[in-house]
Amino acid sequence: MFRKILIEEENARTFYEEKEDNFVSFLKVQGFGDSGSAADEIKKFYTYWENFVSCKTFAWADVYKVEKDHDRHIKRLIDQENKRARKRAKRKYMDIIRYLDNNIGAL
Repeated sequence: MFRKILIEEENARTFYEEKEDNFVSFLKVQGFGDSGSAADEIKKFYTYWENFVSCKTFAWADVYKVEKDHDRHIKRLIDQENKRARKRAKRKYMDIIRYLDNNIGAL
């Protein structure tokens, strides 16, 4: 599951229109390991996911589409509402990832 998340994040980092170049490759992240992995390797995995930050834009969560003929006041209101919607979507996404990280032992 974590590998799938990393691949999605890598795609968001490199291929989308609003490219996020300030993130390093997600594919270089410490893997979960196996029964022979050292404790330090496993700790790096958990530390990474506890501090994980998505680079996705969450533009799909926008409530409104900005039209060219909107005046600047309307555009500002639309931008504010869309930012709130993106923030909610990102928070929900991050909550899911934290849940996975906190409950991996139960899986």
